[in-house]
Amino acid sequence: MNEGEVLVVGGTSDARALCRQLDAANVAYTLSVATPAGKALAGDIKGQVRCGRLECGQMVAWLKETVLAG
Repeated sequence: MNEGEVLVVGGTSDARALCRQLDAANVAYTLSVATPAGKALAGDIKGQVRCGRLECGQMVAWLKETVLAG
């Protein structure tokens, strides 16, 4: 698996728990949250955090640029 191939879409305590599991396994990932409140909930996770709502087309473009480009 290439670094950063995992995208977690969240902003909830469940997403944070998943991110902690990825941290423990040393898996690189990006957490995408819609709001600053979701970003604050992420706390001290090791992955990248992307904040802002995404429409379907925006998500596809972001994935192509960020995840699939590598």
